[in-house]
Amino acid sequence: MNKVMDAIDQSKSIQELKNLPAGGNRNYYLDKNERFARAYAQYILYKTADPKLRAQLNEILQSGSKMYQLSQWSDDDFVPIAQAMDDLFGEMGWIKKL
Repeated sequence: MNKVMDAIDQSKSIQELKNLPAGGNRNYYLDKNERFARAYAQYILYKTADPKLRAQLNEILQSGSKMYQLSQWSDDDFVPIAQAMDDLFGEMGWIKKL
């Protein structure tokens, strides 16, 4: 789990979010459990390409609120997080490593 959280913390989105002024939902978006929950939801999209989830992600990423945009990851920013989740779930036997 540490590798997943490290990948999340090292992402561009989280680094930028940490640099925003305190207030609003910033502390909520930076909460460890919340960061993992959002990353897991995006991981499901990454693995399934579900069009409804894609539409929801696009809505967030195109939002007028910078803080809300940074609550999720661009596709490129998410790749290391998805890889860390693949590794974790593979180690747990939840998915087969290819």
